[in-house]
Amino acid sequence: MSKYQNFQIGLVRSGYWGTNILKTLEDLNIKNIYVYDLDKKQLLSTKKKFPYIYPVNSLEQLLKLDLDSYFLITLTGTHYYLAKKIISKKKDLFIEKPVTLSSKHILDLSKISKKQKTILMSGYIYSYNIYLKYIKENILSKNKLGKIKYIFFERSNFGPIRNDSSCIWDLAAIGNNVLIGSNSTILPVEIEENVTIGAGSVVTKNCKKK
Repeated sequence: MSKYQNFQIGLVRSGYWGTNILKTLEDLNIKNIYVYDLDKKQLLSTKKKFPYIYPVNSLEQLLKLDLDSYFLITLTGTHYYLAKKIISKKKDLFIEKPVTLSSKHILDLSKISKKQKTILMSGYIYSYNIYLKYIKENILSKNKLGKIKYIFFERSNFGPIRNDSSCIWDLAAIGNNVLIGSNSTILPVEIEENVTIGAGSVVTKNCKKK
């Protein structure tokens, strides 16, 4: 992984999921990381866990640095405004899921990214999951399961409670990412979501071709 060690990364927000991003970057031997967080106590706590990071005082200061790419791990409701600001500066950007709360905003960010010739990537990691890739290539594409009519997702870990987006955006979006990534042959589909927090399940049903 030595080829990554000279990468310089900017991270916006160092909380629960930002810490996971830092661990992944550390596994890639990337330690030139500059972090901005409105929560100064959280930033100090992160600095103790990852002593090699460089805290910065503002987003503007972070954007002035000539870094290779940026990671946006803030609340979903802030993604559009902050992402637009970052990619407008011709910076490559990774946005944690869900990308925005509006498909219109996603299309706008994509348009700006293309214009600025930057990389814009979301955090739907199941798109790159080797097990889903195997299922798609060796089972579903060969029609070994026949015609799929019903898909059920069950979750046993919810992560933190979100205040700015519903569980449909935060949880069901992951199930849909698995659905799209593993079997594009049944898309486009009509999807009805039923999320039961107490039982810990997300159901995606009525998957019919339009």
